[in-house]
Amino acid sequence: MDPGTRAFYDRDPEGYASTTFGGDVSPIRARFVRLLNPGARILDLWCGSGRDTLAFIGEGFDVTA
Repeated sequence: MDPGTRAFYDRDPEGYASTTFGGDVSPIRARFVRLLNPGARILDLWCGSGRDTLAFIGEGFDVTA
């Protein structure tokens, strides 16, 4: 991991998670999901707060975060 990126997340992980978790990116996520087969496997790299991972799992996808 890039040292600058690591430092960003290390400074305030709880603040980052709480700030981004509630953001509504469902329209973007829906465009992506339409391209997948039901139950598809998703590799969620740089999953941040886990917001999208949680949503993908809730929609029945097999997610590795």
